[in-house]
Amino acid sequence: MLVAGGVGIAPIFFLLKELVEAGARPILLYGGRSNRDLPLADDVADLCEVELVTDDGSRGACGRVTDLLDRHLSGSFEVFTCGPDPMMAEVARKCRAAEVPCEVSLESPMACGYGVCLGCAVPAAAGGYLYACAAGPCMDANHIDWDRPRTVHATDRKVTET
Repeated sequence: MLVAGGVGIAPIFFLLKELVEAGARPILLYGGRSNRDLPLADDVADLCEVELVTDDGSRGACGRVTDLLDRHLSGSFEVFTCGPDPMMAEVARKCRAAEVPCEVSLESPMACGYGVCLGCAVPAAAGGYLYACAAGPCMDANHIDWDRPRTVHATDRKVTET
């Protein structure tokens, strides 16, 4: 199961192509604010089953992409998601409640690539921070504390290993 919101479709599209080449036929839940925020909708439709949703109802169902996830969470599969942090947080919460594994692809500025600049710090569920450049950008959604803001100060440099 793939869940993409807005520009989160870019990394999900590459994963989708890899899965299809490996013989899988994943389901993609793809949402945006409006039809114009779904630039790859036609391209992905050729590769897999796609369910579209827009906030304004201009394409697909009217609502949020996380609304589509509820009816799929009873199967035996893994969810991969990328998009805005609030969307990924909701996907992670729903997957955790349904005991479905979930991987997130974090969209973070990664200026240094070593976790030194603090630009890609993500609050870790175990306390401290994970650095998307070193621990990700793809990681288990359960390793992230979705309730803490994504800000870090030089005095908060405790790194948590995944």
